[in-house]
Amino acid sequence: MPVREYAALSVAIAVCASTCAAVPNECPLYADEPVWAIGTGLVCPKEVHAFIRSTVAKKYGAEIARRTIIQYGGSVNVANVKELMVQPDIDGCLVGGASLTADSFAKIVGFEKL
Repeated sequence: MPVREYAALSVAIAVCASTCAAVPNECPLYADEPVWAIGTGLVCPKEVHAFIRSTVAKKYGAEIARRTIIQYGGSVNVANVKELMVQPDIDGCLVGGASLTADSFAKIVGFEKL
């Protein structure tokens, strides 16, 4: 799975840190879809999602962080969905272009069978 190499991973983390302030306590959900990843075939490094969960834990506590659903979008496709979904800090995927054909989308939804 091609991962975007950041010259400065701190830039991505800074963007995520600023958006973590908006995670609601009642129904915690965080959707991460980096603009640079859409349609490029590159995905975000897993360290970014670990940072998101740890930032939520620091701000709202461990229980809210555990309950927070982190969804990742950005070049999610049949070839990489399984590898993305085994990452401990990704709980779901936002599927864009790969959802335009039924066969492709069905494989993504049933990624555990791939």
